[in-house]
Amino acid sequence: MWNIISAQWYQLIRDKRVRGTFVVMILFNAALTFANIDGYEEIKGGRITADLGSFFCIMGFLFMLVLMAFVVGTDFVDKTLYYEILAGHSRKEVFFGRFLVALSAGGLGAMAVMLFCPIVLTAIFGWGDMPEAGGVFLRYVLVFGVLLRIACETVLIAVIVKNPYATIFVGYIIGCVELLLLLLKELIPGKDMFLRFFSVCQCMELLSFSGYQGAGQAAGEVLGDFPWRQIVFMVLIGLTAASTAAVTVAYAYFKRDDLQ
Repeated sequence: MWNIISAQWYQLIRDKRVRGTFVVMILFNAALTFANIDGYEEIKGGRITADLGSFFCIMGFLFMLVLMAFVVGTDFVDKTLYYEILAGHSRKEVFFGRFLVALSAGGLGAMAVMLFCPIVLTAIFGWGDMPEAGGVFLRYVLVFGVLLRIACETVLIAVIVKNPYATIFVGYIIGCVELLLLLLKELIPGKDMFLRFFSVCQCMELLSFSGYQGAGQAAGEVLGDFPWRQIVFMVLIGLTAASTAAVTVAYAYFKRDDLQ
């Protein structure tokens, strides 16, 4: 398996599509940041995180979707998976070798896309008094857990459709549907707990600082009414149950597929 993992890292690092997508997402977030800080009286990393964190998150999602699709889905098209098995590798090694690379690179890459602008602005201008940095850190820890869940679900899509571009399309449509549910939440009975089951909705809630008022608000007040217990419970349920189910089904499907 280590040979497969090493080969996948080498292939990933040299993949111009993934590198290009990463740069585009960073530039998009940077452009969005510059467009917003033009009207700020005082530029602080905390404020840009509170104002634009949910938008940065969407770009992180898209990057992870692209990376996962190319790492897992590309080798279905050129039959590399089939030839690796013919060469003596087990299906377990072939599947999990790619899965581990995609999971680690996708999760860390998505976090890098989301945090690049806040980190740069904080290094230059400081964080500021609000929102409270410890609470924001905990939110991003939970977001990373949601990203791992999305990565597992994307692997399932990639194994079924066997094409990186189809994987991106299906994943994008699913994300858009979840965002639509979030926009229509007032029409959904029992909306809070229902929407918190969906990964995109979880991240939007974690990174939407609805109580943030800007200058004059006491430090930490923005986190005071946040439903920590409910959202942490739903994130953990998704990370354990949904992720386990997605990977189990994906491997079972891959194990029985003829790869043709």
